[in-house]
Amino acid sequence: MSLVFPSDRMKFAVIGLRRDRVMDYGHSRLCRSGWRLACAAALPLCLGACASHRESAAAGLVSSSSPPMPRFMSDPIEPVNRGVFAFNRSLMQGVLQPTAGLYRRVVPKSARTALDRFRRNAGYPGRAVNQGLQGRWVDAGDETRRFVVNSTVGVLGFGDPATKWGMPRSDADFAQTFRRWGWRPDTFLMLPFFGPSDPCHAVGTVVDEAAEPWNYADGWRAASYVTTFNRLGGTIDEQVRFIRAQADPYAAARMIWSFAARADEPDMRVRGPVDLPTLQTMAVGALQVGDPEFIPRGREINVRIASTGRDLPVNYWLQTGEAPMVWVVPGLGSHRLTMSALVLAEHLHQRGFSVGVMSSTFHPEFMERASTAALPAHMESDGLELLAAIGEADRAIDRRHPGRLGRRALVGCSMAGYQSMLLAATERGRSQGSPTIDRYVAINPPVDLHDGIERIDALIDAPSGWPEEERQQRIDNALHKIRGLAGLPNHRFEAPPFEGIESKYLIGLYFRLTLRDTVFSCLNRHDFGVPGGAPGRWNRARVYDDIMAVSFRDYYERLAIPHYERRGVSRSELWRHANLRHVAAGLVSNPNARVITNRNDILLDADDLRWLRSTFRNGRLSLFDEGGHLGNLGSPAVLDAMVSHLEGLK
Repeated sequence: MSLVFPSDRMKFAVIGLRRDRVMDYGHSRLCRSGWRLACAAALPLCLGACASHRESAAAGLVSSSSPPMPRFMSDPIEPVNRGVFAFNRSLMQGVLQPTAGLYRRVVPKSARTALDRFRRNAGYPGRAVNQGLQGRWVDAGDETRRFVVNSTVGVLGFGDPATKWGMPRSDADFAQTFRRWGWRPDTFLMLPFFGPSDPCHAVGTVVDEAAEPWNYADGWRAASYVTTFNRLGGTIDEQVRFIRAQADPYAAARMIWSFAARADEPDMRVRGPVDLPTLQTMAVGALQVGDPEFIPRGREINVRIASTGRDLPVNYWLQTGEAPMVWVVPGLGSHRLTMSALVLAEHLHQRGFSVGVMSSTFHPEFMERASTAALPAHMESDGLELLAAIGEADRAIDRRHPGRLGRRALVGCSMAGYQSMLLAATERGRSQGSPTIDRYVAINPPVDLHDGIERIDALIDAPSGWPEEERQQRIDNALHKIRGLAGLPNHRFEAPPFEGIESKYLIGLYFRLTLRDTVFSCLNRHDFGVPGGAPGRWNRARVYDDIMAVSFRDYYERLAIPHYERRGVSRSELWRHANLRHVAAGLVSNPNARVITNRNDILLDADDLRWLRSTFRNGRLSLFDEGGHLGNLGSPAVLDAMVSHLEGLK
């Protein structure tokens, strides 16, 4: 049972629940284990909503034709589904997560693993029946042998000698059987308790439950409840973290399910040349903390932001005594609980720093709670609001833990790295009383945002390089590949099975989804004079469809610039703050401004790299040959470089 995700297997693959080294610097490719998880982890980042087109507030922001989009399940009862999702989420966070935490503290891991094995072994009859109905006689024979061995040598299945002896394992259920027989799911459903589904899987779930052997023996029904809770309890913390990190977790669950429910297999061929920078960029999805208990060991508090009067959640991990406090802010539109932020936080904490994490200024959490602006676009103002929020958080933590916070540092990724460099360049001109930052570290910051948005917008149009008659099928297949990789062994492919057009498109789609969430939040909170009014939060398909056609260029030209010009801020001023070259003097003169980046970052060109080398001299620039944009963020070399740039704070 999974209340918000299609299945534990699919959810694990999607969010990358392993920590693998994802870059092979010697051979200029992703390593076998890391790339598979990177691609699988990209699924919730690379899926967009497609609905029948109707006029909405976002339609007036579009200056050109819509980009090519994948096809997903229809969602005709979205408000009802969202209501069920809200119920499931409340149940998870309010009841199951705290109960499961207590359960894990009381029941040892070995016992929990044994219960999972017992449950799977007891489910053999249903698997065998479905494998027979599908004509999978070899799989049925393998499962029968496993059942006999584990039930005898493994003592009712609490042990798993069959796996140790190399016996193949496979799964089957009635939904899978129905799909093999030709039932094609096309309508999305959100079921109470069971989570994402469709008519085919809903019927299959009912039959699966009826096939459970313990339903026909009163004394065994308790075993069903215990083993179900045991399985869910081991994954619920990660599920809750994942849904909290999404601006719209319902949309993420629906998008994942659109591919998890497909019965056909993707075409895994690489039919064109590979584009290494975007392929390596996808590896950021494989990031994992080394210790799963690191996340719950931290604390979360709500910080009152004086300028808005609202509370902004932040997470932090302190050392036992006084230590430097490093604030980590993830990339464009990312939440504080994304793995990119948590991996950096864990490494810093292991190296003796206290650490806090805060959401991006482009994430709805920050926009709606800590920003006085109608929308993020004025880079100097956005950076100052980020700095103010850090100051408020510092004071709140210091009141709770007096004397524990030492000197301060800011580590920003991507857009947050850009903002950190603006703050570093202008710190001498800030008013007295502003929060003090003793070290600024930018990881993969863009140099010229004007050029950067052109590069990002071009990525999503990459499929124009395919023949028109093949385009839609190949777009769908690119996303289907991600789903297909979830169940494959690491050794199946020598390299990631994505050609350049596919990896470019998937990265472009991720950025467009990020923009979708930003624009949706803006339209809900402010009247920009765009016809259509504020979109509803319970029925978003209409406006999501329109927003996905809004490019980053449209965002600036049709939303941000007109809004700021009405408030006396000129176009030239907005673009001036969107290029670090305009603050080069401040960066050259500030020895505490540091940069870590890659030569093949998709947001940098040769001129940008020359400017970085000339601006950040004397060891203030760490430049790696490969990694794309944040693709090598979790590599030992990058993590060590980050720590080296923080030397002297202790």
